[in-house]
Parts: sequence; structure tokens; C-alpha cells
Amino acid sequence: AVDGYTEGARRDSGAALRAIQQMSNAKEPEPLIPSLPRITCPVELLQSGFQHSARVCPEEIEVLRTNLPSFQMYTVPNVGHYIQEECPAAVGVAVARVLRRAAEMAVSADR
Repeated sequence: AVDGYTEGARRDSGAALRAIQQMSNAKEPEPLIPSLPRITCPVELLQSGFQHSARVCPEEIEVLRTNLPSFQMYTVPNVGHYIQEECPAAVGVAVARVLRRAAEMAVSADR
């Protein structure tokens, strides 16, 4: 898996560094927070149980919790940054849960 993620960067490290630099300098064309309440579908955040630099900070989680009508967060224990690889079953369960919640919301909306 690591080879697959790093293949392009190994081939042309200069291009990879330029791309990362451009991404870090990119700015959203409009603020995202005012648009969050319009997202009515279920939204789930899966977060690692380990503390690491890529975790979503508590302040950002609170913004999501406050502004997304159907937000839920789950912590997946004993995984690092790549939850989808380290615990694919947790991702499968999350997808099933989101689909179930979306179906329940659709039924409620039809009533």
C-alpha cells in the first residue's frame, strides 16, 4: 500500500513538492461555514483513537457539530491516520450507518 501512495512522488519528487506547496497555499473561494447548514444528508467523521497531527481539532469538530444538522463523530480505536486501510470494517460499518440514516430521513420527509 505504501508503494502505491508514494509511487508518483518517488518518480518526480520536485513535482510532488510543488503540488504540496500549491495545495498549502490554496484558499477556498468562499467561506465554507455559512453553507454547512444546507447540507442535510447524514455526515459522519471517523477519527483515529490515537493523537496525531492529522486529527481534526476539537474546535473544528464543534463547528461541524454546530452547523451540520445531521453530523455524528466516531472514534475508531487502535488505528492511525489511514482508517480505511487499518480497519476497513469500521469504514464499512460507517457507510452502512450513513445509508440507514439517509433512508430513515427520506422516509420521515415523505410523511
